[in-house]
Amino acid sequence: MVEAVGACAPEPPRSQRLCIAPALGTRSLREMLLLGSSVKVAPVVQWDEYLIGDGRPGPVAKALLRLLDEDMRRGDRLIPVPY
Repeated sequence: MVEAVGACAPEPPRSQRLCIAPALGTRSLREMLLLGSSVKVAPVVQWDEYLIGDGRPGPVAKALLRLLDEDMRRGDRLIPVPY
C-alpha cells in the first residue's frame, strides 16, 4: 500500500493512493516521487531541511523507474519516425 498525507483521489488504482501531500505532511512520508516526461521517475529524498523516509530513494521509485525503462525499450510498440 502506498500511503501519503493529504487530499487523495476518490478511487485509487489497485492498492495505491494518489495524494497531494501538504508541506507539513511530508515529514511522515516514506517516499515522495516526481513523475513527468522529462524527469521520468525522480525520487525526492529531502524537502527543505526534512528527510523523506531514510533520505535515500525507496523501493517504489526504483521499481517504477525500472518498469518504465523496460517498457520504453520494448520494440513492440515503438513507432518509426521518418527523418
